[in-house]
Amino acid sequence: MGLPEDNYSKLGSYCHNLEKTNLGSVFFIQTDVDNRFKYFFMVLGPCIRGLMSSIRQLESFPCAHAIAVALHRGISAHVLCSQYYTIDYWRAAYAETIFSVPNEVEWEVPDHIAISLNILPPLVKRRAGRKSTSRIPSAGECLRCRRCGRCGATGHTQLNCSSQVPLTSSRMDRE
Repeated sequence: MGLPEDNYSKLGSYCHNLEKTNLGSVFFIQTDVDNRFKYFFMVLGPCIRGLMSSIRQLESFPCAHAIAVALHRGISAHVLCSQYYTIDYWRAAYAETIFSVPNEVEWEVPDHIAISLNILPPLVKRRAGRKSTSRIPSAGECLRCRRCGRCGATGHTQLNCSSQVPLTSSRMDRE
């Protein structure tokens, strides 16, 4: 993983090698006046070619009203849609292989990229206030589960208890 400074400085070399393995890829790295990273845009060549080979026409997809009328009359809604929305066209659009970048030791970095793209990480301002040390509980998990003083169950308190407790039993018998 390494330091952020090292990783950001390798971004230009990474893009160059990714473009070599996926021809036609487009990369754009925006930096500020101090050469600090602002944002990064990337589109891989196979994705561009797949999209351009099967551009879909928006007006060839029927609205919900047309589909409802077709289903009411017993007509399949698939007949109303353009062929560009079929599974075969979607598969053809993304059929081209995207190749991974070789190991960093095998990278070929031209001199103009190695010198000019020494990108620094962005300046990150620390948020105001005390840093949170506790984790955020997952859904359905409670940090401190409440126990009802009346029936002894968890998840509610005595004020919200709706269970019927016999009059003869005491709290000591339930525990």
